[in-house]
Amino acid sequence: MLFLSVFAIAFLAQVSLSKSQTIGFNSQFNTVVRDVQLADLSGATPDQMHALVRQLNSVLQMENQLNNLPSEDTTMRIQLSDQINGTLALIDAQATQAAASASTRTSMSHLIAYSCAPIAAAFGTIVYYYVVSLWRKYRIKRLFRMKVALR
Repeated sequence: MLFLSVFAIAFLAQVSLSKSQTIGFNSQFNTVVRDVQLADLSGATPDQMHALVRQLNSVLQMENQLNNLPSEDTTMRIQLSDQINGTLALIDAQATQAAASASTRTSMSHLIAYSCAPIAAAFGTIVYYYVVSLWRKYRIKRLFRMKVALR
């Protein structure tokens, strides 16, 4: 009877432990996915996004392997859990770095575009002035070349 109660308590503890690991995994995974989406919205390159998504898929495969392992194989479960946590931390760091570099790149592009606008406006004004000036000179020359015919 004592053995049965100890077994039941151990089984319930294992179930609650695996549920808490799953809940912890889901919240950490959701945070990492949110950071990857932020990197995408910030303008990360397709190569960076491909690498991040590939790593996320590998984490999902590792999680499936972890769920399919027998509960008695605790050393393999711990190793796989550590590997999943390490990979998630790496993905999170890469996503944050990609978002920062994309944000900087986008800011620089906007800065260059907005600083070129006054230069382009000044250049357009100068070109317009010279075109109008040349047109007036042409009309004046044409006017003086006219011949008046009296009949």
